[in-house]
Amino acid sequence: EDPDIGCGDRLSGELSGGMKRRAALVRAVLAEGGAVLLDEPFKGLDEATRRQVMDYTREMLRGRTAVIVTHDRAEAEALADEVIELKAL
Repeated sequence: EDPDIGCGDRLSGELSGGMKRRAALVRAVLAEGGAVLLDEPFKGLDEATRRQVMDYTREMLRGRTAVIVTHDRAEAEALADEVIELKAL
């Protein structure tokens, strides 16, 4: 099911920063391929939108390999089968 991200009837130049981020995320998870790399995909979203987009992302990436970079451990644990934490030297 296609998500309602609130920007389907607008040109890309008319989108706010948040809408551009949501559109980019949808494009990434719908793209065909073996793996998906997402860097802070939910940053800057309000809580209700964040939950909706996380649920959509989880469903669309089911069974696929995804590397999701985030500073939010709870977010990582909600999405991942395995969490790998990298620490600075």
